[in-house]
Amino acid sequence: MKKSILVIGLAAVLVGGLSGCAPGYGNASARNENALAQIHKGVTTKADVQRLLGTPTSPYQEDGRSVWQYQHIDVSALALVPFASMVTNTMDEKNVNIYFDKKDVVEAVEIGGQKL
Repeated sequence: MKKSILVIGLAAVLVGGLSGCAPGYGNASARNENALAQIHKGVTTKADVQRLLGTPTSPYQEDGRSVWQYQHIDVSALALVPFASMVTNTMDEKNVNIYFDKKDVVEAVEIGGQKL
């Protein structure tokens, strides 16, 4: 009994201690709600978006228009614990796609994400 309590206590300390080590991947600007609120269709330019959000994670072309994708993924320390993802979310993904017209002005903004 004492051994199982010790093992559970040690596991809790390890998981708790690892929470500060949980990595985040991509561009954290995708989670900056204040900056995203300043982006307006038909008004905000590419230069404005660059200033607000920084360099996009993945810039690409779609149907002749420029698209800047900002993506950020937070991974919980529980992802390091076997089978933890079966009972709780261990990853939180946020995606922001910004579409520009031919004059480099924001045409559309798509915000999405998922928890896994």
